[in-house]
Amino acid sequence: MAGVCCLVLVFSGCFLIHALADQSRTKRLTTFGKSPPTNPPDKIPKGKECRTDEECATIDFTACRVDKIDNKKRCLCFGNEPPINGECTNKRRELHSKCNSDNECIYGAECTVNSTVSNEKLCYCREGYVEENKTCNEGFMRNAAISLIALSTLVLFISSTN
Repeated sequence: MAGVCCLVLVFSGCFLIHALADQSRTKRLTTFGKSPPTNPPDKIPKGKECRTDEECATIDFTACRVDKIDNKKRCLCFGNEPPINGECTNKRRELHSKCNSDNECIYGAECTVNSTVSNEKLCYCREGYVEENKTCNEGFMRNAAISLIALSTLVLFISSTN
């Protein structure tokens, strides 16, 4: 039993080291010996200019946000993409956007009643998800599960040696 616990613990440690090594390895890539990239043509900003989300209400699944191309506020779809022919290709509402049901919200979010404004529903991250970069990240749940497995393996190992 102790051998199995040690094996699981070593495997978990190797997996963690491999994941960290992969992340640092990608930072070492170089462009030595390659020709410089050609600059893409300047993007033409698209989307209706706005000041508030209410001004974007006529275009479904948009919100008033700063366009990275020209730093002007425009009605943009989720992912800061302009609508094409008046429609968004991604028909999900991002966090803190008005909604009517859960299936309108991005992955990991649900449509809940806003506590500050009565009868208004907004997309918020579900329980167990963490808001990060305007998305609902389940990394907290995954990290908690990995930590729990490692801790239980350690406890089993210690109890089997006694």
